Amino acid sequence: MTLNLQSVDPSGPCPHWLHPAETSAFVEHVRRHLRGNGAHGVVYAPVEAWELDEPERVHRRRVQAWRRALKTPLHRTNWRRALVVRDPGLLLAEAQARPDGGLVGHLDLRGGETPADLHRCTLAMGLEPAFRGRGLGRLLLLEAVRWARAQPGLAWVDLSVFSHNHAALHLYRRAGFVEVGRVADRFRVLGAEIDDVGMVLRLR
Repeated sequence: MTLNLQSVDPSGPCPHWLHPAETSAFVEHVRRHLRGNGAHGVVYAPVEAWELDEPERVHRRRVQAWRRALKTPLHRTNWRRALVVRDPGLLLAEAQARPDGGLVGHLDLRGGETPADLHRCTLAMGLEPAFRGRGLGRLLLLEAVRWARAQPGLAWVDLSVFSHNHAALHLYRRAGFVEVGRVADRFRVLGAEIDDVGMVLRLR
């Protein structure tokens, strides 16, 4: 199903669906977001900053891979879709002049890797620290779930979240996700042992 970008204002503060033309800015936003992992003692991703230092050619390949995935139909493996939100304090021209497009938050959905699991998708989300606690995460999640429910081939949304991320756990539970398991010491990041929580949402 083609992603419906109509009726969405990408210049406003509300989340909008990522357009392939924004892919380079999106990839730069995600990289910048991950560089802040562990700042002030808060670990929110299984990655350390040194892992994000990559040659420009690797960055270009990452952008190209995202563009292909955004255009991949949902009946094919490895499709991706993403919601993004811009800094509402920036004018559109100011945001577009920045390498990251002024993006401050995102939610991405990834399709199955084999034909046998195309009825499921995996959700991941991130917000810049300064924009947390404003309800943007809830807006991203509600729109993503609304979209997923409208896709007849999708039956489940899966995600994983660190057990110490209580705000995210609360948000996902309120949206109807249920915990299906925990893996103790799943990741070790910046010297911390991190338990990972698996959650699912049944769409139909």
